[in-house]
Amino acid sequence: EPSGSTGRSTIWRIGMTACEEHCLAGAGWGTFGLLHEQVLLREPFATGRQFQFEPHNAWLGTAVEAGLPGIALLLGGIVALGVALGRLPREPRGPPLAGLVALVLTNTFLSNQDFKYFWLALTYAAVVAASSRAALPGPPPVVVPEPSVREDVRAQTLERI
Repeated sequence: EPSGSTGRSTIWRIGMTACEEHCLAGAGWGTFGLLHEQVLLREPFATGRQFQFEPHNAWLGTAVEAGLPGIALLLGGIVALGVALGRLPREPRGPPLAGLVALVLTNTFLSNQDFKYFWLALTYAAVVAASSRAALPGPPPVVVPEPSVREDVRAQTLERI
């Protein structure tokens, strides 16, 4: 590890090595630290003094622990939430959309999805999206006429033809 480094590059390299074995189906929730320790002990490139690191990357951590299904769910949920927020008017959309973008960026380089703020920020954005959408005026309700009225309209239409 270069002088002055935080060690993330080694953690990510070890995580990518673990990913080769586990990213298809996942190793199980909360197993990144254990896998980090196992790879650290067997790979010559892995230098470090501490065991069981957190992934410091939500995407890598999810890939190793939950595999492709977990990545698909995480990415799909974040994209769906971003689309829902993007459809809102500018005023209610700004803060939660900015928070969602910041959350994705910071968790790519700094943290992981185990921290409560990750889920709180996603919950906040989802609540704003749902409540703002519910408050927007929608299209007028569709009124379906009674069957007798429909028959009268149909008969009048046929008479005109």
